[in-house]
Amino acid sequence: MRRKARNLGGGLLAALALIGLAAPIRADEALDLGRLRLTDGEGQAVPSEQLDGKFVALYFSASWCAPCRHFTPILTEAYEAWRKDGKDIEVVLVPFDRTPDAARAYLAEMPWIGLEFDADRVQELSRRYQVRGIPTLVVLDSEGEVVSLTGREEVMRHREDAIERWSRAETAAIGPVRQADALPGITREGGAAY
Repeated sequence: MRRKARNLGGGLLAALALIGLAAPIRADEALDLGRLRLTDGEGQAVPSEQLDGKFVALYFSASWCAPCRHFTPILTEAYEAWRKDGKDIEVVLVPFDRTPDAARAYLAEMPWIGLEFDADRVQELSRRYQVRGIPTLVVLDSEGEVVSLTGREEVMRHREDAIERWSRAETAAIGPVRQADALPGITREGGAAY
């Protein structure tokens, strides 16, 4: 039985609202980081080799999302501290925006790179990592293995020290994540988060 998502003005958003009803892709399977098509805020292609040997933090976010607008400066501050300290980490925006232009404009406000706008790829990654709400930060190691599905919460609590926890794997066990319980985000009818 399928429930209808509340109309929030976008087909992508409505489709993502139904993700929780689909069979999830296993998050314990490594993501092939070389398959990611990356871009910068100017729309220029970025080689996936830029991710080699680094933690990769997939940042599921959108320009229209108020909680994302609150979290982005906090993540930016942590990211800039990591870069200053020579930490091997790259943040990659996974855009929930409705159009390529909106995603590109949002990415241009950030100091990191992003996934090329592709609604199917966003949906695939959202299912793989059980994304139920935005903003969400999923942290992968250099091999594409999940280190944390709760990176947002860890950055909120530990700021730039979160990377030390990821390095020591002191994160929550991998499994179903109830993001709506951790911090407020965008939700659909019935209280389940996107």
